[in-house]
Amino acid sequence: IYTLSLHDALPIYELTVTVTFAANGGNGNMDATQVDKNSNYKLPECTFTPPADKVFDKWSVVIGSAQVVDKNPGDEIVASDNVTVTAKWKAKPIPKVSITFDNDGGTGSMDAVSIDKGSSYTLPISKFTPPAGKEFDRWSVTVGSAPAVDKKPGESIVASDNVAVKAMWKTKEVPVIAKVTLHADGVAGYPKVIEVKRGEKVRRSEERRVGKECRS
Repeated sequence: IYTLSLHDALPIYELTVTVTFAANGGNGNMDATQVDKNSNYKLPECTFTPPADKVFDKWSVVIGSAQVVDKNPGDEIVASDNVTVTAKWKAKPIPKVSITFDNDGGTGSMDAVSIDKGSSYTLPISKFTPPAGKEFDRWSVTVGSAPAVDKKPGESIVASDNVAVKAMWKTKEVPVIAKVTLHADGVAGYPKVIEVKRGEKVRRSEERRVGKECRS
């Protein structure tokens, strides 16, 4: 019969496991932590500094020799064995900028556009209705805090910041009408007065008709 003495060593059972963190190309440190074996453990926020042009995506978690699983900060795992938590990174999203349109006294609207910052943008044709007595002349374009520049529809800009596009109007050209008297001796209906835009030649069709009537 074996008698256990109080001085004999008792078997030691592993009651805690270790959770460690790997930066996977990032910088900084996250301290390992000890947790009770088989307890629930909530994954923390990532405090590693991302590699250049990357942002944190998710955690890659391995518990003991189990398969790797992807988890997000705030998710819980059962720490049934030592846990390795590795940061996974993804490409940093390209920021967006807005292009807005101002009718500057005209009527109607043109929808704002969202595009990748630094990309090229081709200016559209104005869809605004001009103010009375006006017609579209050009766009006045302001990129960020840069000075405004004049641009025509179809020209391109680099959207390095938010863009404000304002319609510029000019006085509508009203054609001056001149009255022209046509003479055709001996032809009924002549002299005859017609109206043409000042500086415009008399239509050849009118000339031919007058000539035909004179010959008849």
